[in-house]
Amino acid sequence: MLKRLSISQRLMLFIPVLLKSLGALMWFGLATLHQNLIDDRKESLKQHVEVAKHIVEGWYQKEKSGQLTREQAQHEAREELWRLRFGEDYYYFVHRYDGLVMVQFNRKLEGTNRIDSTDPTGFPTIRRIIEASRQGGGFISYRASRAGGTVTDS
Repeated sequence: MLKRLSISQRLMLFIPVLLKSLGALMWFGLATLHQNLIDDRKESLKQHVEVAKHIVEGWYQKEKSGQLTREQAQHEAREELWRLRFGEDYYYFVHRYDGLVMVQFNRKLEGTNRIDSTDPTGFPTIRRIIEASRQGGGFISYRASRAGGTVTDS
């Protein structure tokens, strides 16, 4: 049957195979790129958390040395973290283990308990963040609107 086809027609039979191969390579490349971007973001977030940790540690040392009361040190640490931003519109937020908001971009939320907060899909964000923190840290993926925005991001 193939002998009846001209060489150009026989070569055309390879096009579907080549297209499928190209599609598979593109899918694999994009999946790898996506994972690399996620890994880079996680590494960046680790570094930002370390910065915040050092800020809080500095205020804690001032409390321990007697320069400040506990309330003063905590207030100053919260203020410094609230002012600190990274990236275009990322900010730090801090919750106690009981879910009480200590630092939040939206100052109206500070002092409220958000332990039962969920994202638009029903995922219990604060509970999972606290669980990860109690286990020494980790990454939690959830959907939330960016500061000042209405569209949710993961």
